[in-house]
Amino acid sequence: MNIEMYDENEILKIIPEFFTSNEVKKELPYLQRKDRMWFVIKSGEDILAIGALKIGKTYAELKHAYVYKKHRGNRLYPKLLVSRVKWCREQGIKRVKVTTCNSKVTRKLQELNFAKIGQRGKYTQYEVEF
Repeated sequence: MNIEMYDENEILKIIPEFFTSNEVKKELPYLQRKDRMWFVIKSGEDILAIGALKIGKTYAELKHAYVYKKHRGNRLYPKLLVSRVKWCREQGIKRVKVTTCNSKVTRKLQELNFAKIGQRGKYTQYEVEF
C-alpha cells in the first residue's frame, strides 16, 4: 500500500468517476476538484482512499477525504490524515486547518495536537501550528 499525490488535473486522469459518482456525492456534497492537491492510497492499481489538501497563502486546509466502502474499517482515513499533515510540515507550512463533524476524526486530530478553534452547527473547526 502506498500514498501518491496528484494535482487537480492529474486526479481526473486517475479516477475521473470519483467526481461524478452518486455514492461519493451523497457523502461529499460539497466536493471540489480545483485548487487542491490530492493524496491517493493505492494497493497496486486499486484505489482505496482519497483525500484533498487546499494550500493557501498562510495555511493549508485538509479538505475532502473518502475511503471506498469496501475498504472501510482498515484505518485508511487516519493514514490520509497523518500523511497530509506530515506533508505540510515537511513543506514548511506552519498552520493546518480542518473542519469536521466526525467524532472519530476529532480524536485523531487531538492526537496530532490540533486545537478546537470554532463551531458552526454540527461542524467543528480545528487548527494546528508547527
